[in-house]
Amino acid sequence: MPLQEIKVISTMPEHTQNGTNSTDIRKNSSHKEKEKDMKQIISLKKKDSNAKETLHPDSPSPRTVEQCESQMSGSMESCRICQCETCEIQPESPLIAPCLCDGSLRFIHQACLQKWIKSSNKTACELCSFEYHMTKKTKPFSEWERLEMNTAERRKVVCSVTFHVIAITCVVWSLYVLIDRTKEEVEEGALEWPFWTKLIVVAIGFTGGVAFMYVQCKMYFTLCKKWQTYNKTILIDSISDDERASIAVQMKKLKMDGGVTNIAVIDDMDII
Repeated sequence: MPLQEIKVISTMPEHTQNGTNSTDIRKNSSHKEKEKDMKQIISLKKKDSNAKETLHPDSPSPRTVEQCESQMSGSMESCRICQCETCEIQPESPLIAPCLCDGSLRFIHQACLQKWIKSSNKTACELCSFEYHMTKKTKPFSEWERLEMNTAERRKVVCSVTFHVIAITCVVWSLYVLIDRTKEEVEEGALEWPFWTKLIVVAIGFTGGVAFMYVQCKMYFTLCKKWQTYNKTILIDSISDDERASIAVQMKKLKMDGGVTNIAVIDDMDII
């Protein structure tokens, strides 16, 4: 029998095949777009969570920021530190104008300024260099708060105190042993060169101990002074408009006379 070639011809039209291919491509592209959208949403959530974790302890909370935005929309008077009309530290803390800054930099909360003065240990405005009019009063010792220190400073103080106690113990014990043996030699009358050697060692040890005690006590005194300053109640007075006007007149006279002064009225537009 002669061999016959059998050809299979597709009955599906060409445009139908092209249509199925195009639908597959559309499905794949839409699936890829969905994956991209999901990745973007996940990355945005991660960024928001990281931003919440890395929020500075002194910065206002997100809820407070929203309240501040709503308050600032209705009023122009806001604190230049917390950017709010109501203080987050003490809600009843008033807005004051303690320096010569003007515009949006004029007002500041009493509590916010007190916290800044305690942490920076400065009594003058950083912008206009005006010395704040303050009334200081130390709290009773029973109401003192613990001094704010970071981990490195706290570790440094603990190590210093431990080393100081061990060093004092060693010096006192060495001096006691040397003095006791020296007394025995004096009573026996054996005043030879070992006696004078021990006496020199005792003098050197005593001098070194006194110098070490002076350095350490000076550091402890500075730390206690800082703690006392931190636990002072500071009340900053606000500057009246009449006082501002008188200071402005004095500044004009100084400028006309060619004098130099470090007090200046600073507006927020001057900084920009």
